[in-house]
Amino acid sequence: MSHTHLIELYSYIDARRSNAETLRTEAGSSDADREAARGAETFLADTAAFLSSRYHGKLPKRLRARHLPR
Repeated sequence: MSHTHLIELYSYIDARRSNAETLRTEAGSSDADREAARGAETFLADTAAFLSSRYHGKLPKRLRARHLPR
């Protein structure tokens, strides 16, 4: 996996997680939407954990320190 692809994937996952959190906490959301957002947050957190445990250590040190997975 290329370095730029991994970094872009981290930012994409963060954006999707924030969208799911917004949908989950929004007052006008239905229960089904909240459950879907909760499931999406769980999946995205697991995906980020997998990527950081498998591939983050392969980044060069300067990129590893600058782009920490969340």
